[in-house]
Amino acid sequence: MSLDGNQIQLQLNEIKKKTHTLIVISFLTAFLYWNLVRSNLIGNEIQHGVGWPMFICPFLLFLLYRLADQKFSFTRYIAFAIAICFGVLLGSLSGVFEQRMNGIIIQSVTITFSSALAIIFLYKNKFIKVNDKFDEFFVFVVCVLSLSLLIDFVMSFIDLNWHSLYKGNSTSGIVLNCILLLLGYLVYIIELSIVDEKLNSEMVSKEQLWFYSIELLIDIAWIYFVVFFLLGRLRGRKK
Repeated sequence: MSLDGNQIQLQLNEIKKKTHTLIVISFLTAFLYWNLVRSNLIGNEIQHGVGWPMFICPFLLFLLYRLADQKFSFTRYIAFAIAICFGVLLGSLSGVFEQRMNGIIIQSVTITFSSALAIIFLYKNKFIKVNDKFDEFFVFVVCVLSLSLLIDFVMSFIDLNWHSLYKGNSTSGIVLNCILLLLGYLVYIIELSIVDEKLNSEMVSKEQLWFYSIELLIDIAWIYFVVFFLLGRLRGRKK
């Protein structure tokens, strides 16, 4: 049963509010943890155990996401925990790299949100459509990325002098970053289409709305991290 325009708009507004709330929590946490890292950073090492949450957060994020996928009544609190984890990761990386590359945080945030808003505008005005051609292009990008990683993995065993795509500021590494960024944008568009299709077909529970907000936050965080490392590599080439 399809919903009328007012009901759809109400649900869209709810997702916007929830996503904005999660983004604010993430960036507030990032700012606080960034200051904590800066005050405990000696050389290139984070002292007094401040750095260990950065390594635990990825595993914690995976567990929290799996819990959120169950649509429990406390999904909103899981969403807050996920936002805080992303904030810790953002703050840790920012605290370390900002010391070496002044201004990289502002540049990354600007590119991330300006591109995300541009995608929303293009999707809303139907300049971008998720159709068969879009799906084929998405599969093509995934195949290119998978093949690149497979070649890198195999060559690391065959040739001991092989320069990994993950390391350094090589052209291949920058191209890999660009592919990851493109994939992040494509996933973001797919997520927007899923939300749009779901909201146009039925009423969605509050837990489901929170879950959609979590997925949009993850997409934006992915784009930010890839932009962050891409800018870092580009700056490294100039030195």
